[in-house]
Amino acid sequence: MNTSLASSRVTEGIEAHRAGDFEAAARHYEAALALTPEHGDARYLLALVEMARARFEQARDHIAVAVRSDPANAHYLFAAGEIARHFNDRDEAIKAFETAIAIDGSSAERWAQLGDLHLAAGRPKAAEHHALRAIEIEPRLQNAWHLLGESLRAQARSAEAVEAYREALRLEGGYGPAAESLLMTLNFCDAIAPREVAEEHRRIGALFGPWGVRGTPDAPWSVDDAPLARKRPLRVGYVSADFGQHVVSFFIEPVLATHDRQAVEVFCYFAAPHDDPRSETVKGHATHWRSLVGLDDTSAAEHIRADQLDVAVDLSGHTRGNRLGVFARRVAPVQVSWLGYPNTTGVPAMDYRLTDVWCDPPETTDSFHSERLWRLEPGFICYRSRPEAPPVNALPALTAGHITFGCFNSPAKIADTCLRLWANILASTPGSRLLLKGKGFDEPDLSADLRKRFQALGIDPTRVDLDGGRPSFVEHLSCYGTVDIALDTFPYHGTTTTCEALMMGVPVVSLAGPVHASRVGASLLTRLGRREWIAGTPDEYVAIAAALAANRGQLTYWRSELRWKLQSSALGDVATLTRSLEAAYLAMLRQTAAGR
Repeated sequence: MNTSLASSRVTEGIEAHRAGDFEAAARHYEAALALTPEHGDARYLLALVEMARARFEQARDHIAVAVRSDPANAHYLFAAGEIARHFNDRDEAIKAFETAIAIDGSSAERWAQLGDLHLAAGRPKAAEHHALRAIEIEPRLQNAWHLLGESLRAQARSAEAVEAYREALRLEGGYGPAAESLLMTLNFCDAIAPREVAEEHRRIGALFGPWGVRGTPDAPWSVDDAPLARKRPLRVGYVSADFGQHVVSFFIEPVLATHDRQAVEVFCYFAAPHDDPRSETVKGHATHWRSLVGLDDTSAAEHIRADQLDVAVDLSGHTRGNRLGVFARRVAPVQVSWLGYPNTTGVPAMDYRLTDVWCDPPETTDSFHSERLWRLEPGFICYRSRPEAPPVNALPALTAGHITFGCFNSPAKIADTCLRLWANILASTPGSRLLLKGKGFDEPDLSADLRKRFQALGIDPTRVDLDGGRPSFVEHLSCYGTVDIALDTFPYHGTTTTCEALMMGVPVVSLAGPVHASRVGASLLTRLGRREWIAGTPDEYVAIAAALAANRGQLTYWRSELRWKLQSSALGDVATLTRSLEAAYLAMLRQTAAGR
């Protein structure tokens, strides 16, 4: 009798649930459980209601009971996986999803979700398998195509990833994650011409306006004369989702801390959903701190306009969490893109892009940008050594008996050109080894594939060591203790990784290319005073690396000197860069006021 009454209350709950009345649905499910505490469906449905009400602790308790009542119920297991994912219990989520799919593997969306979990866990090869299975079931599932692109990119197969992203973008129909990923990945590809990459940025950037699907007409803006007459500080707003534990924060924080408060009133607009200890540190350097969480582009634009900025600075470009849609609606007389992305935004309302003469030599890359390039004389960024960095150790080759080359850049940056050049370097330096460290390199299938690619280039795969990454920043930096010479990636150079290698006493060899992404190493090394480590051709890249490897005395000298050189060079001069930035903002505003 109780079972019948309980089922009746569940049916009533489902009706309320479908109508979106979660409170009423919960009451019906709870009434069913009062009659039959082990009623699996009531527990499962109540868990769904609690998830909808963001009460995940309660949801976890209910779904645990439901799964115990029927361990072979795929619906219960999928819900358990969703809840485990919310708590960042990735292993438990994967276990629940895999068990559920073994029972019922008919849902393409579930295969894609499982693949996404594997990708987040550093198993891109497994993620690729699950993405392909999802596409086999539902060829028009946009999420599956995007996941396929992400998994291929993480395996250093960016050219293949581009094709998957293009299909995802076609299904996406506008600007979204697939567009972001496509544009970023085009920067990694060594077989796509810069002009084609620029045109794709302009095409997708146009979606933001002034007449795009998310944009609005770009109304004329007047310039306040007060900051031009130095009657008040410039109001400068920095917009980013990366003020937290992200590499961008480590480049912007010293600038925020060094701004002259008599010259600049600093506004920071944080677009990420959660604060962390790092964002709290950055917040301390802002005059005003605003959150954009929960605001759509139009509302966020209104929110920022209320602060009456003179200059708005985008720190994201086409990276995750960007608010380019806000800039498309124009929030300040002068809008600038800087720091977080190595290419044009393509957004018509973005006025300037900050760079330097080494990353973008005059009259060479201007036509690739929708913005006007503004070249900062000291360089486009500075790096301040991290206080938690471990001490620099002695040259590893002295005890290992051989040279170890290394690259700690993201696997996505390893194009075919890199592999070919690194194989030539290993061939030119008998007995040497190569250490690659990056997320996913400890996945057996991926590491086997990468070693096969080296074998096809004539290199014994046992000379290549693969490290999947370390849990802490200090452990990550400590890995440089086994590297004698760092090799920059091409055509997308390292930035943070290059600075970190230099901080740890490791020389970096870089091959300069035709665009910003392939010239960052040239900017960093020139300002360090080490132009001799910059190659202009592939053959020079191999020759510079081999020559460094042959001179252990020189490597020993640089091992002890590089950290000090980094901080005392132009690359470490944050004050000069910040003064240059402030002057640039004022000059941009003057040009805008003059109609130029």
